[in-house]
Amino acid sequence: MTARVSLPYRPPLDWPGLVRYLDARATPGVEVGDGHGVYRRSIRLQGHQGYLAVYPARSGDALLVEPSDTLVPVLAPLTVRVRRLFDLDADPCAIAAHLADDAVLGPLVSRRPGLQSRAPSTDSSLRSARCWASR
Repeated sequence: MTARVSLPYRPPLDWPGLVRYLDARATPGVEVGDGHGVYRRSIRLQGHQGYLAVYPARSGDALLVEPSDTLVPVLAPLTVRVRRLFDLDADPCAIAAHLADDAVLGPLVSRRPGLQSRAPSTDSSLRSARCWASR
């Protein structure tokens, strides 16, 4: 039986935009946005190795996480990492309200709600180094 965890978030969330962003910067063979709204990646955590799929719940403001059975023993720290990866603890309305006063960012915020206030984090030192080097 596969585990499934529901991770709530505060809307709006531009899920397709997040998946496209991560897919464009994906580490080949490690992660992929599959073009159908599902983000998949392999992961090693606390000596456990496996894979996970993340996608939006059909109803409600939540992402569903389906880890492989090998990751079930580390489900709690795994969900913390997924929440951090997709910045699910952000308050996008408060962030958007703050950015709306900026002459440059204000118009962008109103055009792309949910995207500007979510900052996908890096989930590995490898990706961090690669993103930093590409600046």
